[in-house]
Amino acid sequence: MTQPAESKGYFVRLLALFPLICLINFSSVEARTVYHKWEVKYEYKSPDCYKKLVITINGRSPGPTIFAQQGDTVFVELKNSLWTENVAVHWHGIRQLGTPWSDGAEGVTQCPILPGETFIYRFVVDRAGTYLYHGHYGMQRAAGLYGSIIVSLPEGVSEPFSYDYDQNIILNDWYHASTNEQAAGLSAIPFVFVGEPQSLLINGRGKYNCSLSTASGSAAGVCNTTNPECSPSSLTVVPGKTYRLRIGSLTSLSALAFEIEGHDMTVVEADGNYVEPFAIRNLYIYSGETYSVLVKADQDSSRNYWATINVVARNPATPTGLAIFNYYPNHPQKQPPTAPATGPIWNDTASRLAQSLAFRARQGFINKPPVTADRVIVLLNTQNKIDGHFKWSLNNLSLILPQTPYLVALKENLTGAFAQDPPPDGYDVENYDIHSLAENVNATSSNRIYRLRFNSTVDVILQNANSMTVKNSETHPWHLHGHDFWVLGYGTGKYNISCDWRKYNLVNPVMKSTAPLHPYGWTALRFRADNPGVWAFHCHVESHFYMGMGVVFEEGIEKVGELPSSIRGCGESEGRRNTNEVTRRPPSLHNLSCPGILKLRACNLSDDAVPEDLWSLSSLQKASNNSKLPKNFNKLGDSQKLDLLTTSPAIVHLSELKDTAPQVQERIMKGFGGFFPRGNEIPDNFIQNEVLHYILMHLNLMVMICWVFTCAVLAHPKFITVWKILVSVG
Repeated sequence: MTQPAESKGYFVRLLALFPLICLINFSSVEARTVYHKWEVKYEYKSPDCYKKLVITINGRSPGPTIFAQQGDTVFVELKNSLWTENVAVHWHGIRQLGTPWSDGAEGVTQCPILPGETFIYRFVVDRAGTYLYHGHYGMQRAAGLYGSIIVSLPEGVSEPFSYDYDQNIILNDWYHASTNEQAAGLSAIPFVFVGEPQSLLINGRGKYNCSLSTASGSAAGVCNTTNPECSPSSLTVVPGKTYRLRIGSLTSLSALAFEIEGHDMTVVEADGNYVEPFAIRNLYIYSGETYSVLVKADQDSSRNYWATINVVARNPATPTGLAIFNYYPNHPQKQPPTAPATGPIWNDTASRLAQSLAFRARQGFINKPPVTADRVIVLLNTQNKIDGHFKWSLNNLSLILPQTPYLVALKENLTGAFAQDPPPDGYDVENYDIHSLAENVNATSSNRIYRLRFNSTVDVILQNANSMTVKNSETHPWHLHGHDFWVLGYGTGKYNISCDWRKYNLVNPVMKSTAPLHPYGWTALRFRADNPGVWAFHCHVESHFYMGMGVVFEEGIEKVGELPSSIRGCGESEGRRNTNEVTRRPPSLHNLSCPGILKLRACNLSDDAVPEDLWSLSSLQKASNNSKLPKNFNKLGDSQKLDLLTTSPAIVHLSELKDTAPQVQERIMKGFGGFFPRGNEIPDNFIQNEVLHYILMHLNLMVMICWVFTCAVLAHPKFITVWKILVSVG
């Protein structure tokens, strides 16, 4: 009789453990894959009413916004259809933990994507926040190759601030000359600078004075102010609601001041990190920075208001960039009755420095820096000449990227790919006068890199100086790939290494990936060299980086995994590339951004083949249970909803559009097939994979139900009696 009792105990324990095993095995299926298929090519566009060739993604500039959730894996399958140009795309602010080869920095982490070639970027978005992407080959960012990345928090996690809706705003400056013309001028003797931009764009729209185009001899019809492509962008708001404006700048030259007429803004996020909230009227924003600000629509709702951007830090020769802060139900293009703001004084450096110093990490989210650094690198920012060519340099070295990407060369020990001696950690502090023209402006081209001890703490002191123009020191926004850094402090004049460290904020410094270096001043940064790979650190002004204003850090290269062959194919890695790997599709697409069987039928069948009841509200409501729209979908602005629905196949039903402006609801219904966007990006076997994923997604719930039922049965007196009989028979 002992053996049956043991069998009974084993059986009961197995019943109890089975659901736990299932929960453990299938919990990972909640992680998602967000998949985008892009074609990059030139098209004629008129973002500021002036028609020119623009680099587009799927016909758009700015490109599609990538919406993802913290922990998601992003796949971007990119086809280069430029035909005469290479391309590479950097995912700005994404740290690329474990995937340094997907950073997208040509010459640093990959060979460029050749014309006609398809390349796959794959990376995990490891934290929520507001990020960017842009071209990182030549000066292609300035040609229109840019966009936004919005990463939401995991389900059940809340922001430390409240708001009703999201709006995404991306800022840029715009030139009529092509980037090839600009690059030729920067490399020429005599030097031809790119000059001030012709326009400022808000969400890819601006307005150029076409009379200037006619006067300059442009062909008739090239500039047309009635073109709807250049009508002002509208930021529609509902009176009384609070909006989170996610603002990113990818200007190629200009520092900007952003403001909304009559409205205060509260800054709550910087480069994906929460900051202690503080109120502003003007937001100074430099190229490569992102911010979230909260704005309440609490003004007179009978009219619209101007949202403006103006150039600061340079003597402006560019008109104000305009958008309409549209109070619903006013018409989105109804112009405000007031004149647009002209912005703060352009050379008020003290005001901009004060705002930089105002940032603090938010209480409850403070990541304190190490108290001391293992290494201090002081980088003197200067303008120089090399063989008659104008350059920008750090410690008298002007960066020139090698033919073989550093990541490949270091991992495969290709020592001849770049110079092996290290660059200097400092400059002649005692004898260099940062306020005057240098006595000797000559510098040296270099592809040397800084080798950092893995997991060490590194301080970088950026020191500004006079350019080769009398009484001129420029503003430089510095961006670090692969990391966030602590911004320890800013100062004016020459940094004193013996005492200025006492001014550091070591209590609650903000963490960022981009920070400005103000004229004739210094900026102190600290970061942990804990991300194996090779990472660019450079001025985010497009022409400055093109002219050599950058350095490269290597850390933990021995810890980097096997490199995909798709990043090879140039320099000393030529012939080492597997072309099949370059064009392959993601290995698993079963958990794309919005799983659901009904959605897949709608995406894969023609209109005629879709059952009529599939379009009914009840079916839509049922299908919504399986949708994977962002949890903050209702908080998104109308333009973001349209953007999301045109780039990600998803189920939407009426309840998810209840707070959307009627004209946008109509556009969604008419433009995207009755709420069901269609596309040709779904693989043939996608439905089978989705069915499997659907089952796995719901298996946890089914197991839980079975578990409860089993426990109830086991506890029932009749079951115990039956069990005793079975045991005695056995």
